[in-house]
Amino acid sequence: MRDEASTGTPSSAGRSLGHGGLLCGLCLVALALWLPGCVGVDRTLARTTGTSTPGGETSLRSLMSEASLTGRFDTAIYANDGASTLTMVLTEGPVETTTQAMVIRLLWVPRSVETPRHRTATNITVHYVVFAGEDEVGIFEGAGFMLPLADPGDARFRGRITQASVRLVERSERFADRVGPSVLTGGVLAEHDEAGMPEALRRLSRRVHDRLGYPRLILDWRIEPGLLAEAEPDRNHPPADARP
Repeated sequence: MRDEASTGTPSSAGRSLGHGGLLCGLCLVALALWLPGCVGVDRTLARTTGTSTPGGETSLRSLMSEASLTGRFDTAIYANDGASTLTMVLTEGPVETTTQAMVIRLLWVPRSVETPRHRTATNITVHYVVFAGEDEVGIFEGAGFMLPLADPGDARFRGRITQASVRLVERSERFADRVGPSVLTGGVLAEHDEAGMPEALRRLSRRVHDRLGYPRLILDWRIEPGLLAEAEPDRNHPPADARP
């Protein structure tokens, strides 16, 4: 009988160990390639939202020029619309003094295994409000894709806006659109606040109403019927696109 150790012929146990070692090595390589991306996302969100304070940082970059607009939000709440949908409101301080506000509606949560990623995929709508001067306001709206880093219903919801296309849809008379059609990217961290959502949307809609001079509902989300009636569109003040 030959001695496998002396002849250099690997035993079945040795071959099994070799295959297992190779598989383990491949797993470690894959993990090494995957982790930096995840860590990078977490570090980006940590820089833009802080590790414990709700908020976010976004960039609105023009498709027509070099112009851009940065949003540095320090207040952010969210509430669930359903099992996999939610609404977020972000402001730079109190609604009454913020220069920018953003309302995001997450329509569905992508699943890495079940949901194919495509560059044209959209799962959010965006309402971006810019307050300027003493009495001017512009409302940008659009849609895009958000990569959730938490589950709807968690105490805090993190997400990364990979890309959203937005454009000005309504403005006060002297509001100057300095970016035009734009792409929105950034990270957000919102605190779960079901009770505070209706009031946040109500106050934001009221401030926009005051600037426009007529009712303008930013987003219809569990709003009381009285506010819906109050926000009926004024036919004498058409949206920005309909103005000459």
